[in-house]
Amino acid sequence: CEARPAPNSEVNKFTQKEKKILNELFLESKFAGEMTYTEMFNTLMPLSENYKKTNKFTDRLDYDWGQVQNILKRNANECKDKRVTLTKEEFMSIWNRAED
Repeated sequence: CEARPAPNSEVNKFTQKEKKILNELFLESKFAGEMTYTEMFNTLMPLSENYKKTNKFTDRLDYDWGQVQNILKRNANECKDKRVTLTKEEFMSIWNRAED
C-alpha cells in the first residue's frame, strides 16, 4: 500500500492557470484531515465532474482526471481502510503522475 504519493520532480508540468485550478479543486475538496482513498475518490468525483461540465478544466487536466481516478481507485484497493492526510503538494503529485 502506497500510503503517501511520492513527490514528483515534474510539478512544473502544469501552467500557472492549471496550478490555480488544481489549487481551487484541492481547497474545494476539503482534503483536510485523514481520509481513505475511497473517501477521497468519492469527494473528488462530483467536484471534478462539475469542473469538466463548466469547462474549468484545461484539455490536459480533463485528460489527467481519468488517470487520477485510476490512481485513486488502485490506492483504494491496495490500502483498503488505511487513512491518510494529503498535503496540497501530494494532491498535486497525484495529478502530476497521471501522464506517467
